[in-house]
Amino acid sequence: MQTEILGSCANFFIQKKINSPLYEIDTSSLTIESIAEIILELLSNNNSAEKYLIGKIDWLESLAKEDRIHEFFE
Repeated sequence: MQTEILGSCANFFIQKKINSPLYEIDTSSLTIESIAEIILELLSNNNSAEKYLIGKIDWLESLAKEDRIHEFFE
């Protein structure tokens, strides 16, 4: 959880300078079916791809705004 909150996974792939688009999907409250739909949209080059580009999810900021960081870091 801490690695995800700090964005370590996303940063790892950003630093690799991959020549393909990288996407992030916040699956926290989604069903498997809705996740599959999003993935299919991304694979079909749908216009919704922009909102899933890597770097748009910031768990650290979200948890800080909710004053919840202490739940994951002691």
